[in-house]
Amino acid sequence: MSSLRVLACSLPFVALCSTGLLTAQEPSANNLISFGDFEDDTQFVQNGLPKGMDTWTDVQDRQTATVTIAQDEKSSGNNSLKIERIEKKGNMRVSIITLEVQPGQKYRFSCMAKATEGRVQIYIWPRGNNPKEIIKDGTELTDFTTTTFGGVVAGNRLDLPVRDAENPEGFNKLEATFTVPDGVHYVSVQACFSHTLGTAWYDDFQLEAVE
Repeated sequence: MSSLRVLACSLPFVALCSTGLLTAQEPSANNLISFGDFEDDTQFVQNGLPKGMDTWTDVQDRQTATVTIAQDEKSSGNNSLKIERIEKKGNMRVSIITLEVQPGQKYRFSCMAKATEGRVQIYIWPRGNNPKEIIKDGTELTDFTTTTFGGVVAGNRLDLPVRDAENPEGFNKLEATFTVPDGVHYVSVQACFSHTLGTAWYDDFQLEAVE
């Protein structure tokens, strides 16, 4: 398996997870996201989020949601990433991480997520030689597909409407596979909870290379 170098991402970015009646997923020894379970509080910084994570909203100068590491709901362990909407308008995106990847390699992404309403979303943005710049020519990940019950793929985004989830009131596993196209050397993973009131929780982020 190719070795990958993890880079912290300070730019907006990813998507969310759900499928199955599972309450947790088995951790992978090959997971490229070192803090995907949000359990290691030595990685947290002043804003209470893991190092390198950032938040972004498309409603300027207004706080439309709060983002915290919380203990009230979790798929496993003690903590999860919590997004609580204060205002219905706009997107709230949380940039989880940017990772170096190998063109031509296939990867599998997964996480656990639940929401009180609306939909959970995960974005996986392709980047070129510069990990801080999203490719703007419409490049999409190759063979981006999902096995998530009720999940829908649109471009580089995975959606799971709560009403279509296998377990509407609990955590669902969100999973997708993709192949990295030529010219893409990094991907950014971003969780999104948009255009609704309510609360969403994300946990157990995993990304690994597969055959």
